[in-house]
Amino acid sequence: MDMKKIRVLIVEDEILLLKNICKKITQVSSDFIVVGEAFNGKEALEIIENTHPDIVFTDIRMPVMDGIELARILYTEYPNILTVIVSGYDDFEYARTLLAYHVQDYLLKPLAQDELEALLQRLKNIVYKNRLMHYGQLFQSLILGQSVSPSYSPYIEDLSARGIYMFAVCLGNLYLRTPDYFLQPEQKKFVKKQWDILAEELHFDSWYFPQEESNSFLIITRRTDMPVRKQAFLLHRKLIDQMAPSAITICYCDVDDITQSSFYYHEIWKRLKSSLIIGYSTVFDIDETRSFPTVLPKEEAKLFQTMLTSNNQEGLRKFLLDLFQTWETEKYPQDCIDKILLQILTLLQRSLFSSEEDYSSIYRNIFYILETEASLSSSSGEIVLELLSWINRNHSVPSEIENVIEELDTFIHTHYTEDLNISELAERYHFNHSYLTKVFKKQKGESPLQLINSLRIKDAKKMLLNQALSVREISEMLGFSSQHYFSRIFKSYTGQTPLEYRASNIR
Repeated sequence: MDMKKIRVLIVEDEILLLKNICKKITQVSSDFIVVGEAFNGKEALEIIENTHPDIVFTDIRMPVMDGIELARILYTEYPNILTVIVSGYDDFEYARTLLAYHVQDYLLKPLAQDELEALLQRLKNIVYKNRLMHYGQLFQSLILGQSVSPSYSPYIEDLSARGIYMFAVCLGNLYLRTPDYFLQPEQKKFVKKQWDILAEELHFDSWYFPQEESNSFLIITRRTDMPVRKQAFLLHRKLIDQMAPSAITICYCDVDDITQSSFYYHEIWKRLKSSLIIGYSTVFDIDETRSFPTVLPKEEAKLFQTMLTSNNQEGLRKFLLDLFQTWETEKYPQDCIDKILLQILTLLQRSLFSSEEDYSSIYRNIFYILETEASLSSSSGEIVLELLSWINRNHSVPSEIENVIEELDTFIHTHYTEDLNISELAERYHFNHSYLTKVFKKQKGESPLQLINSLRIKDAKKMLLNQALSVREISEMLGFSSQHYFSRIFKSYTGQTPLEYRASNIR
């Protein structure tokens, strides 16, 4: 179906008048094509099912089904079709009824050429505007994998015959871990209004879809005689002219089967996010691939851990700066750098005596710098400084925390047979639960819960040698929440159940 043409259906029960209306419409503009002729409303509805007209010109007085009933059905069941009444003076009173059905206009017979020309130009603008909107709604459904209304069948037919191009665009860096509300206003820099202006310059039939990240969007265009790669570079150059000095990344693909739009939509974003290079403007096909490591090599991770343990600040500084230099030289994608930095932060969190709040703060700072600076060279110094500062202030347990750990250790040794709760202990000493466990384990070699259980099991071994005590009684005396839990913990420490231990140790 030719979607360049505006499709018209004429409904008129007088054959000469019908032919006259057809002739006058096609004489006004070659943009219009008469796709059907009907002598009453019932015939018109049958034709509509097959031809999907944009506009229906209809008389009012007709047999079987008149124009008023036809207009009502079009309004309720085919809201995308524009309706125009063509009738005589005697029917003018009927026109008032048609106001409720959003009829576009009421023309008197015989049609005046200048009046028809003005109306068709207005209808043409409405049809083209509606088509752009309907194509956009169709694409939105397709890329999200949603069901599509049958009313979109002519649009699908048109797109299937021609195919589409997809362009995933990111202005600047990816915001993988930085929430939108952390960004400065100037970093949220491209909106649909800007694209509409640019699209006019490019003369693209295009549709713009903003993404969750404020600096990323998807562009869909109809396939043209211009190859997709050439169109991608043209788009890239125009965006650079408008958005410089931002780095601009475009990933593109050519889609034959539009029913696969959802697949290509997800793949094109996956491809862009795995390939964007900080500080570099690039254009690449969805099928172009390069492979980079996403974790530190084992030897490097071991070296980093060794320098961290010995608090070798100068060695750590050189190691980190060399790492950034390698990423810059070899053009590592941001996604890979992101994952390696996350690995480094995890290694530091395990080794340092920092609180969850402190870790959250350094996490936000590191990734904010990475994602908002224009290049790796401009962000590396700041990131390394942040990391070294964090290492320096959290490398050893502060003396006041050491004192608290010793106090807690004494408390556990004194009260381990009572019903102790780690969360309550943490609150008692004004610690976060996980931070308390981590710091205690670093200083004492085991967690508070492990210490409690080891003390209890040590006593349990002695108590089990006394056959006068049942397993349940020993469990209660040592502060276990249940006999079942006691048995499970005992076996995890000794490899035997309490009864098995008793049997093997009493002769």
